[in-house]
Amino acid sequence: MIASCAFHYELAFVHPFSDGNGRIGRLWQTLTLSRWQPAMAYLPVESVIKTRQTKYYQALAKADAASDCSSFIEFMLSTIKSALQQGVSNETTQERKESTTQETTQEKLLQLLRKAPQMNRDQIAVQLSVSADGIKYHLKKLKATGRIVRVGSTKSGTWQVVN
Repeated sequence: MIASCAFHYELAFVHPFSDGNGRIGRLWQTLTLSRWQPAMAYLPVESVIKTRQTKYYQALAKADAASDCSSFIEFMLSTIKSALQQGVSNETTQERKESTTQETTQEKLLQLLRKAPQMNRDQIAVQLSVSADGIKYHLKKLKATGRIVRVGSTKSGTWQVVN
C-alpha cells in the first residue's frame, strides 16, 4: 500500500505530462493495489479523492515543499481507508436492500398463494412481475423454511401456506 502511494506521489512530482498526471498516478496506484489484492480495483478511491480534492492538492504541495512524501502517503492511506469503509458500507446497504426485496417478494407470493393456491410458477411470475426462475427461487426458499407446502402433484396440486 505504501509503495503504491509513493509511486503515485513520484509520478505527480516528476510531472511527465502536460495534463493528467494526477489521474495517471491514481490509475497506476489502483493497478498496483489491485495486483496486490484484486478487490482493491473496485474501491471508490477516485470518488473519495474528488470529495477531498483541495486536501489532495495540499498534501502534494506539502510533500513537495518538504521534499518528503510522508505526508502525501499518510493522506493517501487515509483516503484508501475511507474508500474501504465506503465500499463495505455500500456492500452492506446493497445486501440489506436485496434482503428487503426478497422478503417483500416472498410476502407478496404468500398473499397470492393464500388467495389462489392452484397457481403454477408461470402464472405467479406474471402476477408478481418476477421471472419464472425468480419465483422458483422464492418457492424453494419458502418450502425450505416450512412456510409453504405443495399438496398433490406438480401439475394439478395446490400450494398450502403454513401459518
